[in-house]
Formats: sequence, C-alpha cells, structure tokens
Amino acid sequence: MQSTLKHRNHFAQPASQDAGGSGALRRWLRAATRRWRQRRMTAALNALDDRMLRDIGLIRADIPRAVRTFDERELRMTPLAPPRADRTPACQPASA
Repeated sequence: MQSTLKHRNHFAQPASQDAGGSGALRRWLRAATRRWRQRRMTAALNALDDRMLRDIGLIRADIPRAVRTFDERELRMTPLAPPRADRTPACQPASA
C-alpha cells in the first residue's frame, strides 16, 4: 500500500490572520493595553492603606507579583473604596 502525499502550501497564511501583519499589530496592541492596565492596577493598590491591603490578603511588597497574575477581567476592576487622603507614601518620611 502506498501512502499518498498531499501538496501543502506552507507559505500561505492561516485564515485567522489578515494580510499585512495586522495580527502582529493586534498582539502588540493587546500587550500594550495589558501593561497599561497592570500599571494602573498597581498604582490603585499602592494607594490603599496597609489595613485595606491586609483585608484583601496582600502586603505592599506582593503587589507587583499579584498584579502580574491577574487576568483581563481582574485588571479591568477598580477599587470601591477611595484611598485615604491622610496616608503618606511609603517612600517619603512623615512630616512632624
């Protein structure tokens, strides 16, 4: 019994990709949007006070690692409680 070889065009693009590299553009745009959402979520979590972070099970040092594991739905969330205005940033000493 002989096996039959089929001609296959390995240079043809799959039907899911458009011509002109728009698939690469779409991937780049999706990655850029994800990085922007990660930075926004990191800033929102850093703005919360330590008690609120403890309530959700985080410490300040774990915020970047935790945000990297969030999926797209979680990155679109916004915190319900606004940050406290009297909280001083961790990198600046409190003035007396």
